[in-house]
Amino acid sequence: MKKLLLALVLVVTAFTLLAGPALADPTDYDKMVSKGIYYLVSKDASWTPLPRATNPFGMGKFSIENDTLTMHLVCHRLTPGNWYYVELVDKSSGWNPFNDDRYSRFYGQADMYGDVDITFSWDTTGHHNIEVNLKNADWVALLDPSDYGNEDGDWIYTGQGWGHVLYGATTIP
Repeated sequence: MKKLLLALVLVVTAFTLLAGPALADPTDYDKMVSKGIYYLVSKDASWTPLPRATNPFGMGKFSIENDTLTMHLVCHRLTPGNWYYVELVDKSSGWNPFNDDRYSRFYGQADMYGDVDITFSWDTTGHHNIEVNLKNADWVALLDPSDYGNEDGDWIYTGQGWGHVLYGATTIP
């Protein structure tokens, strides 16, 4: 019985030691970007990042080669079944979302656990300090961005609204 109890304590201790750092918030997001790791976080009304342990969050691994950003993004604790899309913003001169057809290319549906997995590539020529956000695709056309809402079938209705937005914790230089 003592051996079983000791084994259980060791397993719980090991799990706690391994899971703790995985849920811990990074202390320097810019340092992580320099290693090719990008974090998306929930923020409060004053734009302060909220802890990953209890809020939706995401992480992406990325590279930039020949002015092309390639990212594999995984986000957690989203609403299962809802659709989300990647918003790319040029922060070099304020808040300037790229206007193009990204709505129809960089999106995914959260699985039954609230996880979404999106891989994308983007030409960054002429853009610096790029912020990557993840937004709910409610009321966003996913077929042809030039005719938003002209056809009822162009829309995905998730009912969630814009309540769950994950913001880039920093920018990609």
